[in-house]
Parts: sequence; structure tokens; C-alpha cells
Amino acid sequence: VRVRKAGYAYRMPQEAFVRRYKMTNAQTWPVWRGGDGNLGATKAIITNFKLITAAENPREHHVALGRTKIFIAHAQTHVALEQARDYFLRSIVVILQKRLRGWRVRRAYKRMRAALVLQKHWRGFSTRCMYKKYRAAFIISQKYKRYKLTKFFDTIFRLFANVRSDPELGKGYIWPTPPPILAAFVTNAQRIHRNWRAYVTISRLSPEDQREIRSKIVADTLLTGRREAWNWATRWPGDHLIMMAENPTFQAYKLALAGLKQDLGFKTVLFAAMAYKLSTKGKTDYRAVVVCEKGVLRLDEAYKCNSDMTAIHLLSGVTISQKSDGAIVLGIKGESDHVLCLERAELVPELVTVLVQLVYKMSRKLVTVNVTGSITYNHKALKVLRIEHGPVAAPAFQKTPAGMTLVLPSK
Repeated sequence: VRVRKAGYAYRMPQEAFVRRYKMTNAQTWPVWRGGDGNLGATKAIITNFKLITAAENPREHHVALGRTKIFIAHAQTHVALEQARDYFLRSIVVILQKRLRGWRVRRAYKRMRAALVLQKHWRGFSTRCMYKKYRAAFIISQKYKRYKLTKFFDTIFRLFANVRSDPELGKGYIWPTPPPILAAFVTNAQRIHRNWRAYVTISRLSPEDQREIRSKIVADTLLTGRREAWNWATRWPGDHLIMMAENPTFQAYKLALAGLKQDLGFKTVLFAAMAYKLSTKGKTDYRAVVVCEKGVLRLDEAYKCNSDMTAIHLLSGVTISQKSDGAIVLGIKGESDHVLCLERAELVPELVTVLVQLVYKMSRKLVTVNVTGSITYNHKALKVLRIEHGPVAAPAFQKTPAGMTLVLPSK
């Protein structure tokens, strides 16, 4: 009664107070290890909550300490203690749940790990037993494959032992069927053999024949599938005007050529043939087209050079027809194009090849070769050259309402 009259609404033993609220203070949780027993623990909790005791302020205080009990003066103080206790209890429950779950997972992991270790050792044991069982078969298979490879290479070596003495250099040899692992190797070996056979075959030819073969290989790359026919089966002598069978006035040509070599300073004629040239005025001129190592010459019927040599580095492109006619356009940088029609149409592929090889030799650049059904040329403006057949004795360039037309003799 005296306690209630003094205004203390709540009271409890210090031991029960410490047991109930010890989780609110790190010093008292989980066990108080300081002095004075329960009294010391009670004081630590009160200090943590910053509660004023009766000994500190007899008039305005929150709690009072007895010998074995604690007295709480206000309900608000008791509520604050309970709220703090609820908060820390939730944290303690979470920690306990975490520890329990961790323990359960670790226990399950240990059981699973034991099973995995057993499985690992069992699989290792089974694999070792299987390896010992099949090792002999593997060794036999390996030895057999090696025997097949050795036998195949021995067959190849015996087949090509005397290939150099064969007149056809092994062209008719039948290659043995390779093991699957050597299929790509045999394909490459056959390609190497074909290249070697071609090299040896060409090296046995004369220098003139070698030059002609290489020129025809270039022509095959440029014209096969693009032009109807490119005259691969006949000889390509280069200078057709110096041959008596093709040029009745070859003697005059030889004399004029000697003077041109001295005047212009070139040494070799790579190509020469008669052609019909379209002048810038739209007329047809009969000219001799001569290609030397320095450029292209256009000579009149008396083999005189009335115009400057066109330097080879000025050649920008060559255009020919898809048909087997003699039309050819030489694109010239900064000047009007040379529009020609060779007297012998079968010489067009030879002239194109000579120009491509010469430009590549001089500048290491490839000339663009256009094989088209519609030939265009540049005479101050881009124009279209039509090709027709008509009642003419020789090719001629004629102006028509549709533009410039190259009229060829009717077949």
C-alpha cells in the first residue's frame, strides 16, 4: 500500500527484470558478466535506457531500486521497455531461424556430399575397369589405322616414283582411295601435282611459247564465259604486220619500224595489226595499231606516225563486245577514247591481253576489261556505239540518227 501511495505502478524482482529485458543491452545479453549480480545488471539496463533513479532525483525520476526489486514510476516507462523488448525479440527470432536453417542446410550438404563422394569413387572405379577392358581394343584400332596410313603413303610413293620420266608427268595416274582422315590432304596433293605438271610442261617450252601460254591463261581468266570466242587455238605471234603471210607490205613496215624505234626509243613490239579507227570528227581512218613497251602508236597506211604516242600509264580501261567482232575501245585518261575495229576480229583477245599484261608490268595495277553488249566511248561526251552488219566491203563508222554505228561486212 505504501508503494502504491508513493506512485510506483509497476514493480518486479530484479532477477525477473533482468531476465525479461536483458536482450535490450549488449552488456547483459546473453549473460551478465559484471559485478553486483542482478543489481548490477539492472543498473546496466537502466543506464542503457537513460532512466533517472530516485537516488539521482527524488522528485522527478523514472525508477527506484530496492534491495531485490525495481519500482517503475510511470506507465510510459514500462511501455517503452516492453516495446524495446518486442523489437529485440524479433531480431533474436530471426537470428535463431537463420542459425537453424544454416544448420539444416549444412547437415543436408554433408549427407549429399557423402553421396557425391561415393558416386565419384564408383564412377572412377567403373571408368578404370572399362578402360582396362577396352584398352587392348583401342591399341589394336590405333595400330590398324597407322598401318592403313603407312600403306596409303607407300602406294603414293611407288606410284609417283618415276613421274618425271613419264611423258604426261602422271596425268593418267589413278590415285588410290584415301582413308577418310586424308581426304583433304589428297585433294591438296592433287592440286599441287597439277600445278607442278603445268610448271614442268611450260618450262620445257621455248621462251616464245611460254610467253604465249601465259598470255592465253590471262585471256582465259578475262574472257571465258564473257565473250563468244577468243581464238585460243591459234598462235599469238604479237607483231602480225612483220609476217609476210599476213602483211604484203611487211618490208616497208620493217623499215618504218626501225626508224620509229630510233626516234621514239622503244625496243620491242608486243602487238601490231591493222585497224579502222574512228576519228574525233566521225570519220573512218585506216591505221596500223602498234603496242610497244612504252605505249600505243597509231600509224597511217605508209607506217608514218602522225600523232603522239599514247603512254601506257594513261590507259584507264578496255571495252570490247560480247560478240566475236573486232570492235575495241581504249579508255584514255584526260583525252578522247580510241575507238577501233581490228581488221581481223580474232586478234581482239590478243590485243586486250597484251595491254592488261603491259599495264600490270609497268604499274602493278589491273586494267578494267569491260565485255558488254552495249559499247560506250568518250568523245567530248559519253556516246553509244551501235554495231550492225551491212553491204560494205570493209568495216566503217557511219553517222546515223541513232548515233554512231560500226557497220561490218555481212557474213
